[in-house]
Amino acid sequence: MWIWPNKRFEIKAALPAREAVSRVARRTLELQEPSDGADDMLFMGEVEASGFVIRPVLMMQNAFAPRIQGRVREVPQGCVVEITMGLHKATTVFMILWFVLFGVLSVVRAVQGAWTSLAFSLFLLVFGYVWMALGFEKESRRDERLLVEVIGGQ
Repeated sequence: MWIWPNKRFEIKAALPAREAVSRVARRTLELQEPSDGADDMLFMGEVEASGFVIRPVLMMQNAFAPRIQGRVREVPQGCVVEITMGLHKATTVFMILWFVLFGVLSVVRAVQGAWTSLAFSLFLLVFGYVWMALGFEKESRRDERLLVEVIGGQ
């Protein structure tokens, strides 16, 4: 994560690409499936032969949980799963609006010389960023560990 929450990494596995995708599919609840009996599912989303687009199944809602996109490619020793994690589009739009609103409000308060209001606006600007960054980082670390376990890679 540099400025905006995202993460890219690879999982190398000594198994065919088809099996790596199959392992993810076995732990993924398809979006149109009913959720009854899905207690052992770790992810929710779509899995295809070439990869997947999933998100974690969470007991508590976390708007900063990552959207996980995986592409699988064959290599001589097995396969490599290229993972990209980022925020959901709705969360991204909300956070951009948050930063624009409190950024503009901070500038207006600074021009007006309203130092108490400026401090509060800056606090909310920083709070929003820290909230987003920590929420994403916590879930992305957990999901990276789960994906490595499910695929059986390194």
